[in-house]
Amino acid sequence: MKTGEGLDEWFNQIITSEKEVGRKIVEVDYDTYADGEALFGWLNGTYSVAKEENFEELATAFLANLAQRFDSENLNVGHVKFLLQGENIGLVGNIVGKKETAALRKLNDGEDRVFLTVNARVEVHPDNLTAIIKEEIDRVFREAGYKEGKIKCFNSRKTTFNI
Repeated sequence: MKTGEGLDEWFNQIITSEKEVGRKIVEVDYDTYADGEALFGWLNGTYSVAKEENFEELATAFLANLAQRFDSENLNVGHVKFLLQGENIGLVGNIVGKKETAALRKLNDGEDRVFLTVNARVEVHPDNLTAIIKEEIDRVFREAGYKEGKIKCFNSRKTTFNI
């Protein structure tokens, strides 16, 4: 659970430090960066969910299943984010590495519709990322009922510009 404990001390250390913390622009090798980016599949997907029941259980299961699946297949996760939004509650899930990084938090506001939005960047071919996300959505949301909306999955390609 995030409490904010220790933030004041941390901010004070950054602000009063005589070191060049955050004051130096780091040189980036954009060719290396682009090569790394091209290894990751990027998925954006939307789903409508038939009913708002057991949302916290569904979100927890979806988060745990994805984290376990990515770890078991030794896939590097850049990020996986999802929003499970209902009329009474919203839940945001995040994974930013191994399964230990998985976190779920509640939102207090509702919407007039029930839906799931997924955004993922994982070091795997886009077709495999799509398959994993679809399989885990079906495993978790089959009983609640869902309908696939739009799914786009791709990877960035290194681009050379001639100027």
